[in-house]
Amino acid sequence: VDRNGDLLEDVPVLSPLAECLSYQWPVQHISKTYQPKAPLEQPQFMIVYRNEETDEVGFMEANPVTARLFELIRDDASHTGRQLLEQIAKELQHPDPQIVIQGGHQILLKLHHAFIIPGTKASS
Repeated sequence: VDRNGDLLEDVPVLSPLAECLSYQWPVQHISKTYQPKAPLEQPQFMIVYRNEETDEVGFMEANPVTARLFELIRDDASHTGRQLLEQIAKELQHPDPQIVIQGGHQILLKLHHAFIIPGTKASS
């Protein structure tokens, strides 16, 4: 895994220590003083991960686009970050795919900074 690889032009590699979970309840807010009475209309996504360098466990709230990107990286180890984001833009039927790619690049950088994506590998 190339820690300094290009997240758009190379294939992002997902940490085996990360998982994206979907909840019908706002689990990150539940406490003794907040007990929701009904599930949410839309699922909420949470990425749980362990930083390989510090061994610390972290949690990151994720929107549906981030969750979909995580899923695509997990399930497809052959497409570049750009190709995955182009696929998401197509799925969203976004009129300007470049906006999805730019926003998705920021998501990739955030996931990389947290070691959820420790790096990349060269595309085949």
